[in-house]
Amino acid sequence: MHLGPAAIVLDIGCGTGGTVRMIVERFRCRCVGIDISPAYVEAARELTGWVGLSDRAEFRTADATALPFADAAFDAIVTQHVAMAVADKKVYYGEAARVLKPGGTLAIYDALAGPAGGIGFPVPWAVDAAASHIVTPDDMRADLSSAGFEITHWRDTTAAGLKFLEKAVTRYAAAAPPALGLHLLLGDVFGNMLATLARNLAEDRVVLAKVVCSKN
Repeated sequence: MHLGPAAIVLDIGCGTGGTVRMIVERFRCRCVGIDISPAYVEAARELTGWVGLSDRAEFRTADATALPFADAAFDAIVTQHVAMAVADKKVYYGEAARVLKPGGTLAIYDALAGPAGGIGFPVPWAVDAAASHIVTPDDMRADLSSAGFEITHWRDTTAAGLKFLEKAVTRYAAAAPPALGLHLLLGDVFGNMLATLARNLAEDRVVLAKVVCSKN
């Protein structure tokens, strides 16, 4: 993403802030994380304070479809596993484009609907089909283009994601989750969510993609 110390980055759907902390530590720049869940934002602030990065990392409770920032406020935007929970993708990507500077970068890591269809639930972003707004890769390409983004990089990461999930599922099945993790916020159902997602990936019902775009 060509980030330097002067960059200002936005993480849309930051969760507990891990990506924000990685960015400010690695690139020495500023990063703002927003999430619709006040509990996630509170946890992000607390964890960031523990590792001494609060001077460059900021967290706010906000809606991804109504970002509380001025136009062209950010040099780059990252978002991971968020779009599947957002119904109106045109508004979602449109807001990202609005707050991104011309020529700025949008980096995405998301789950998409696979060719086999018929996704099983629960998954980490939804307990049932009513809460899931997953789209196909073609739909995602169209939505990004409509918002004014040019896709410069697209990589299918399904195989790597499945390998990672299979290891995680084994850990949860052995009652040996990490000391810190989303299971502390999502509860005992989190292990089942991971197992279901792994099955969806293995059966081509869900695919994973890393996508990088430039704002026109």
